[in-house]
Amino acid sequence: MYINLDTLAIITLNDIKNAHPNISFPASPSDDHLKALGFSVLTDDQPPAYEWFESISLGDPIAREGAWVREWTVAPLPDGGAAKLAQTISSLITEVDQSFDEWIGGYITLSPAVMDVYRSNYDQALAYTQDGSVGAMLQIVMDNQGMDADAAADFIIAQHDILNNQLKPLGEAVRQATKSALRQATSPDDAYGVFEGLIWPSVDTTATP
Repeated sequence: MYINLDTLAIITLNDIKNAHPNISFPASPSDDHLKALGFSVLTDDQPPAYEWFESISLGDPIAREGAWVREWTVAPLPDGGAAKLAQTISSLITEVDQSFDEWIGGYITLSPAVMDVYRSNYDQALAYTQDGSVGAMLQIVMDNQGMDADAAADFIIAQHDILNNQLKPLGEAVRQATKSALRQATSPDDAYGVFEGLIWPSVDTTATP
């Protein structure tokens, strides 16, 4: 960036070139060269460290030790950071719900209608085509576990029951506790710490019933 020394307007090198079309400028003209034309290089200070309930902004150009610079100003947010904290908490609560859904998706979960198929007639389950998943799931279990259709169906039912009777209630408790802790966070760092500590429960669903 550059500055017009007469107006103190912040400009670009193209602005300088357009103001002096008959002068050929190097890619990075020296400050002495520019000052002879009424311009100067403008640099920004390094941003300072600041708290989450503060904001920073660049001030107007000032002359300092023979150079033109812009300094940063640190100021408290008007609401003390309440909106920023609330936005962080809301975003993380949404991520908790998404994480819960992904965790549940890692286990066998079936609709009541599909469970009826498995429980009543395993041979039908092999040919069941609802969503294209029922028969495929049964075949995968048969192949991976070396089971016949009856044993594979029992295996799937057992995993489904473990999920609904053990894992899902535990996971729901973890989800609600995490949300509660997030709502009590007093800073974004606290909230991120709560979220990063999220661990979903697990039980052994690999054993053959």
